[in-house]
Amino acid sequence: MGGIFISYRTVDSGIAAVMLDQKLVARFGADAVFRDHRSIELATEFEQVTWSRLRRSDLLLALIGPHWLSESRDGRRLIDDPDDFVRREITEAMRLDIGVLPVLIGDTELPGPDELPGPLRRLSVLQYHRIRVRHPEPDVDELVERLAVRQNHSEPPKATQPAAETAGGAGGGITIMRAKAGRDFIVGDQTNHISGGGT
Repeated sequence: MGGIFISYRTVDSGIAAVMLDQKLVARFGADAVFRDHRSIELATEFEQVTWSRLRRSDLLLALIGPHWLSESRDGRRLIDDPDDFVRREITEAMRLDIGVLPVLIGDTELPGPDELPGPLRRLSVLQYHRIRVRHPEPDVDELVERLAVRQNHSEPPKATQPAAETAGGAGGGITIMRAKAGRDFIVGDQTNHISGGGT
């Protein structure tokens, strides 16, 4: 198994990413799942690590929530920026023929081809999985089981798992700014996205 890569916008689906990451790590092991804030060591070149891990993966989970198509402060949609990190991750996965699975959060609809830049338009026709806001655990568990079948990985790892990370992270749900990443562009509390506070 090459591994599973979680692509997401922190302000859009960061809580869902943490929950999904924890379940996947418990099933497949930490080395088989990439989520940036857990997988990248401090003081390392995050872009180099990100692309290395993506190229070793055989599936990218594209988490798409209500703010995935949001705009930056200058009014431009993030996804329309060729330097947007989420766009780059998905584009590179498609270029490398890595499987891409859209994971829709809450009532978010899969973007249509007219809503996506050219390199990402194929995303609009891919089969997706939905994680409901008010009842996320059954949907996450179902996804993990389906991925286990896909990855032909039926037994949980025996290795010691990393310490659990709280859903809000060390900052209590505060999004962290990252220069040039494009993933984390808004500072704010988003703890209600998966806790039942609405989409």
